[in-house]
Amino acid sequence: LVETTYHRLFPEKDELFSMRYLTQAPEGGTDLAAWYEREYASRREQEARYATTLVGPHRDDVEWNLSSIPLKTVASLGQARVVALALRYAEWKLLAERSHEQPIFLIDDVESTLDPFRKSLVIDLCQGLGQVFATSHVPQSTMSHVISLKRGVASEGTVCMQYGSQ
Repeated sequence: LVETTYHRLFPEKDELFSMRYLTQAPEGGTDLAAWYEREYASRREQEARYATTLVGPHRDDVEWNLSSIPLKTVASLGQARVVALALRYAEWKLLAERSHEQPIFLIDDVESTLDPFRKSLVIDLCQGLGQVFATSHVPQSTMSHVISLKRGVASEGTVCMQYGSQ
């Protein structure tokens, strides 16, 4: 779903998008609980010295790739932002399917690093998601309900202008 959403937001790109889960834990056939217990026990002194745990699923990572090259080495800020949004959207879809409810969809700084074409695709992607909360320094569509915050005072109103107009 992340890959499909990425290509929906970057239709002009033909890169192969993939992800790989990176873990310290051994693969296949191993009793993971026993493996973690041994690792925790063998590193206890070192972890106490550093005041942090050095092994565990919280230390795992996900590597995102474009045409088999790590995203962090080749992606523009816009591409990285689209991957984050695609991941968020996939998470929303999964939660909606499993809970049979529409979760709230949150996007911080929708303006950030996206060109106007990509912004419009993101707005289209959000249609039908129920409640979408997106922060931005300009209104995003005529369907937005805006809460403005100036000097700590909130005011609200429905947007009656197109994106980019004053």
